Amino acid sequence: MFEGNLNIYIFKQFSLSKILDQIREYSDTTKRIFKATGIISFDNGFVELAYRELCACIFEEEIIKNRIAGNISEELHSYYDCYAEYEEGINSFYCDVTSLSQILEYYEEETKQVEDNIQKEFPGATIEEIPVMIADKRRKEFAEFIDKNYPAEKVKKILGLFSNRSNDKLIKDIVSPDATVPTIYEYVVGIAWYYFSGKIVDILSSYNLTLSANFEPLVHAGGGQGDIVIYEADKVVMLEATLMNASSQKRGEWEPVLRHSINLKVEEETANTGREVTSFFIADSFDYNTINIWKAVAAVPLQSSNDKDKFTDNVVIMPVNTDELSSLIDKSSEYDEIISKVHKLFEVDKINFDIEWREKFMGAII
Repeated sequence: MFEGNLNIYIFKQFSLSKILDQIREYSDTTKRIFKATGIISFDNGFVELAYRELCACIFEEEIIKNRIAGNISEELHSYYDCYAEYEEGINSFYCDVTSLSQILEYYEEETKQVEDNIQKEFPGATIEEIPVMIADKRRKEFAEFIDKNYPAEKVKKILGLFSNRSNDKLIKDIVSPDATVPTIYEYVVGIAWYYFSGKIVDILSSYNLTLSANFEPLVHAGGGQGDIVIYEADKVVMLEATLMNASSQKRGEWEPVLRHSINLKVEEETANTGREVTSFFIADSFDYNTINIWKAVAAVPLQSSNDKDKFTDNVVIMPVNTDELSSLIDKSSEYDEIISKVHKLFEVDKINFDIEWREKFMGAII
């Protein structure tokens, strides 16, 4: 303390502590951003690329450094008078809307070379077949991931935790600390349905929520589509999952679930696929007015919100609570039969509904 360099020593220690603090703070943020890309995995503490074969053909370390960091450095010295303008200016490097090919400077000739390199990694496959091959590989990896990390009994246990919101921290610890509990609920519902189907459905492609490269849930599905939409050869199943309580469902779920169900059925009928469309509303408890209205609307024509000239009828929305979904896991041998029974249940009340009933009535009295 008396050597005369105390201030320097304290400053160095302070600087070091700030560096370590920033590393802790920004490393977590950086990790979350990388996981959200879906191509960087952090499994078991190791950082890996989920699509190594493709990335090896596209990214070359030295070229990337020169083209990204090099460009920023040149722009900083050549075009910006001050740091604030460089970071916040409307025409700055960070505010420009720039395509990935422009950032990497991959133009027509280089893009063709990348395509040729990719095809060498997949001999005998056309460039159109390669995405299908990669998707098949990811599906197999996801199936292995579920078998290892989410056996059926564990899924049942997790489903049983959602009814008590004091279990939220435990649920995040078990599944993913990076996702909200409602997002995790969608994720676990999908895995439960995968077991209910006898592991035959492609649940990975059916999720509309965002997954990390480690297959962990990150962000819940957007509002314009169903949470999980499963396309099979003879049918389409949509799962809408919510942790809203019964009193909140009227405001938060009635309209979007009905809209998604109508639009999906209209899309299938317009494309003339011949597939039967069934929606399942998964929640811990239900508002009875909502589920009874859904049962009733199956008997009337309904209008698409995407195309006002198109109508459909017999829209099936079947409520299933969390405990019932857990029990369905053991009913995989009856998967097709149960979904067929749901349709028969809704067909019972179908009537010939006159869509112009109001206009005719008002026209007769006015």
